[in-house]
Amino acid sequence: MLRPDFTQAKNYILQHKLLSLLAICVIGITLTLGLRHLSNQSTSKKAVMKPIVHTQVVSRRPLYKIINLFGQLKAKAQIDIVNKYAGIVDEINVDLGSKVQAGDILLVQHLDDARAEMLKAKARYAEAGANAATTDVSYSTSLTRYEADYKLAQVNAERYRKLYAQGAVSKSELDSMEQTLANKKAQYDALAQQESYDGTPSQVYRQEQIAARREQEYIIAQNKYHDLIFKAPRAGIITYRDAEVGGYAPAGSRLLTLLDDSGFTVDCDITEAEAASVTVGTQVELKLEAIGEICRGTVVYVSPVRSRETNKFTLRIRLDEPGSNVKAGLFAKGELRFLQKPSTIYLPKNTVLERDGKYFVYVLGKGNKALKKPVTTGASNNESIEIVQGVKIGETVILDNLARLRDGMVVEVAKEEAK
Repeated sequence: MLRPDFTQAKNYILQHKLLSLLAICVIGITLTLGLRHLSNQSTSKKAVMKPIVHTQVVSRRPLYKIINLFGQLKAKAQIDIVNKYAGIVDEINVDLGSKVQAGDILLVQHLDDARAEMLKAKARYAEAGANAATTDVSYSTSLTRYEADYKLAQVNAERYRKLYAQGAVSKSELDSMEQTLANKKAQYDALAQQESYDGTPSQVYRQEQIAARREQEYIIAQNKYHDLIFKAPRAGIITYRDAEVGGYAPAGSRLLTLLDDSGFTVDCDITEAEAASVTVGTQVELKLEAIGEICRGTVVYVSPVRSRETNKFTLRIRLDEPGSNVKAGLFAKGELRFLQKPSTIYLPKNTVLERDGKYFVYVLGKGNKALKKPVTTGASNNESIEIVQGVKIGETVILDNLARLRDGMVVEVAKEEAK
């Protein structure tokens, strides 16, 4: 037989167990109803949610072809001063920021050795010239003398032949005279019939060529001497210096850089179609955002061939009157506008959709319904496309949220553009 306290405990547990199960059932029913209510609310909201769109009323306007331009300013010239010969720097007359004029001496390398080589070459040239002149005179004198000796020998030989016929001279005396004639003739022919070059006898030509070679050596020595004196090739400003007095400069060192900032150009990449529209002399406005200035420029060059690196054509613009704040390296941007149609209907390109080779747009109909309308397109530029047929003036075209639209769908027009 159970004790009373045990029985009471058992009854207490059973009662609370039933209460716990009842509480769990109530909570479960409540959650189920709540979730169903939320689901119904979400479905209701989804059912009434409409795409928000922006619109544009169709009208006739001028259609322009716009070419966007962007590039970096380049100075009129930037010249690196590089030494041809290694040597010690003896003199530097400029520093960073120095303004120079054409012909100003910028830097001088050690000149003593180059001066000695130049004087040596000059002396050798003078010597060779003197030898050539002496050889020419000697040849002319010898030719004249040998010719006279040969003619005299001819006269004597003829006289001996007559005397021999008369028995006045012996056969040996005649033979001796004939031998003298032959010798004189050989001497004369050796000079008169020697090979010539450009009409000049070979021995004279040889000395003249030696003199010409010495002249070129002298010119080379002069050039080397002057190459050690660096002069400004044009007016400008020094923007780089890497040389000091007494320092050694290996051949090919970049010692100075001269920037001619008297003018500026900017090169822009354009497409093939754009290159066909631009002509030399076209005026353009360029904005230099870094300094907040607008500069006028003129197209001075349109490349006739496509660049291999960019696969585009190059357009060069020269700034007409750059201000004092303009500097090389600044970025410039601008645009060229060309009238394509004086009055036509056109829309943004992303408004015109294409499917299966056919184009269409969505217009806003009664009750804010999106209506799909096929269109025929015409001319275009980077941003807009002409509508030749399909929409009328005064109709309202939907501009965005197009991926969500279906023919006949009700839309909500953005308040700021609601008509």
